[in-house]
Order: sequence, then structure tokens, then C-alpha cells
Amino acid sequence: MLLTMKKLCLTILLALPLGAGAADLNNGQRLFGTRCASCHSVGPSARSGFGPQLNALFGRRAGSLPGYGYSAAMKRSNIVWSDKTLATFLDDPGDLVPGTKMRFWGAVVTPSQFRLLEGAQVLGEYRFHTRRDGHYFCRDCGINVFSTGESTAMGPFVAVTVASLDDAPVEELIAAPVRYFDGRNDNWTTPPAEVRHL
Repeated sequence: MLLTMKKLCLTILLALPLGAGAADLNNGQRLFGTRCASCHSVGPSARSGFGPQLNALFGRRAGSLPGYGYSAAMKRSNIVWSDKTLATFLDDPGDLVPGTKMRFWGAVVTPSQFRLLEGAQVLGEYRFHTRRDGHYFCRDCGINVFSTGESTAMGPFVAVTVASLDDAPVEELIAAPVRYFDGRNDNWTTPPAEVRHL
């Protein structure tokens, strides 16, 4: 079990463009904790929840773990998880498996509504696949803090990762408007028909 966790953390770390020399187990575990553990778990008590548990991932066919409700796209993908397939998937889930359920939870605002109050000096940036959108992360803790981009429907935007809103008062979060995007079908302009489960 520990070997699986070490290999998974190292693969996740190597899949993310964080610069040369960063590939060590501690960084991989930290990145798993800040980027993956909110949906996935590993270890003796791992259970599927929002995402499937990842024990014995390498060598497993994608969409085959009993008890988890995979998207039809993932079940049909014929992917067998390895270092290479996981790195490719993490680089752009929707490109490798169009229709995947992999989610990004963000509060989307216009650039004029966004102010970074502090921490600019510890931000790193990465871009993947089309390199169109910028994804900014804290170099100290590894969490993706916000992303920037432009879409035909919304124009320029900043998507603040909900996981980084720790200090926001609960009342503010509850009162904020919620918009749904159909990322499962790579449709970022029309909300999904069913949102009660979101």
C-alpha cells in the first residue's frame, strides 16, 4: 500500500510542471494532499467518495473500480492507468477523456472584480495543453489558488479555487451566486440539465 502511495505521489508530482529538481516524495505527498485529496483517497481506509479511491491504481483499467459511478466516457476510454497515462490525464482530463466527471470548483469573476491582496511573491504559474489559461499556485503549499483565461461566453475571467477561500465568512460563501458549467461534456457555456446533485 505504501509503495502505491509513493508511486502515485511521485507520478502526480512529475505530471505537474513545477520545475526541475522538484521531484521528491515529500512534494508529491504535499501535492496530492492539496490538489487531489479533496476528491480522492489512498491507504488502508481509502473509500470512493466524490472521486474514486486510488489504491492499486497502476495497472487498473479506467472506470472499472466497483462501487464508483464513473462517467460513460471513462468506462469507454480503454485506458489502463500507468505513470504515462496518469500524467497525460492530469495534464488535461477533458482532452484525454472527453466527458470525464473530473471537476474544478471555482468562483468565477471578471478581472475587474478580482484583487490579490497578498502573496504575489509566492505564486507560480503553469499552463497545460493549449496553454491558453494561466493556473496560479502557491509555491509554499502547492494549492491552485486561481486561474485566468478568456472564453467566448464570459470574456476574460478569473476563477478563484473554492479550496483557497478558507478565510471567507460562511455567510459570504452562502450568499454568493452559483453558476454551473457542464465540464463533463466540455460545454462551458450551457449549464447541465440537472444540478441538484452539485
